[in-house]
Amino acid sequence: MSGKKNKIVLTVIVAIIVVLILPGLFSGNVDIKTVTRIKQPLSRVFITFGDPVKLPDWMEDFKKIEHVSGLPYTEGSKYRVTFSAGHKEVTAIEEILKVDWKKRLKIKMKMPGLDITADLYFFQMDNYTEMQGSYIFTGKNVLTRLMLPWMKPAIRKKITNGMDRFRMMMENDSK
Repeated sequence: MSGKKNKIVLTVIVAIIVVLILPGLFSGNVDIKTVTRIKQPLSRVFITFGDPVKLPDWMEDFKKIEHVSGLPYTEGSKYRVTFSAGHKEVTAIEEILKVDWKKRLKIKMKMPGLDITADLYFFQMDNYTEMQGSYIFTGKNVLTRLMLPWMKPAIRKKITNGMDRFRMMMENDSK
């Protein structure tokens, strides 16, 4: 009977490991979509979103940004962005991949173990600007790939909170 119990326990352990690991092995990416409505004109929202001076006002854990190369806020320009992560600092290289004035901004951030691509579209509605964001997080090593699917709710919350802070900053600046 003991051998049968061991087989059952082993089967359960293997099943749990497979369920926890498979999502990260097959995907390695997390895709998150957001929609943010801001009661401000499109031009002001677009310019402010790309303003490095305003980043500390809305971006959580932001420490600093340094221009690395290229003409600022144009395709191909690169920046070194530093964030705090607990008791340590994480540095990312950010590259602007696409800028369509008042329409689209696509950015890629590369950091150890993780790449993030943010593709943002801007629309002028009747009395507000709508920002539609698509964020793709790609694990560059096995551990990150395995963890990403399980971190998706926390990542979504962090992005949503950041966009809410941006919206509040924009709407409060007009008062």
